[in-house]
Amino acid sequence: ECGEVFNLYVTPKDSPDGIKTMFKYCLNPIGTKFYNRNDVKRFKELQYFKIQYLNNDIFRNMSNLEEVWIPSTVKGCGRRMFLGCENLKNVIMLGDTPIGDDTLFNKDTAMRIPTKLCIYVPDKALNTYKKTWMNYKYVDRVHPMSEYHS
Repeated sequence: ECGEVFNLYVTPKDSPDGIKTMFKYCLNPIGTKFYNRNDVKRFKELQYFKIQYLNNDIFRNMSNLEEVWIPSTVKGCGRRMFLGCENLKNVIMLGDTPIGDDTLFNKDTAMRIPTKLCIYVPDKALNTYKKTWMNYKYVDRVHPMSEYHS
């Protein structure tokens, strides 16, 4: 069964004339996990999915993961999303409403978060995030999106 159908224009690598070709892609909702994928460093594409919920451990043990963009459509998430992601540097939360609990950014079961972690949120939602997350150990890592530099 197919989820959303997208038309994507792609220039194939081996196209000698560089002509873009349209392909139809069928994408199913993400109800899976990406864990144990050490080949992924940045997951900016996630922002284009209309995901409403991110499962427990969704990015678990992605040891090379450095950056993830969480879509504004996400209204909730499971626990320990980033367990085993010790190299995580940037999480860009595109929604105006904070999600998760104090296990959200844990890199291990000792409740430690990655040392270089920065969380970027929409400028207009900065105070909301800081107020909601004020008792979490990562509240000092929350910054407005206007400070983000890729």
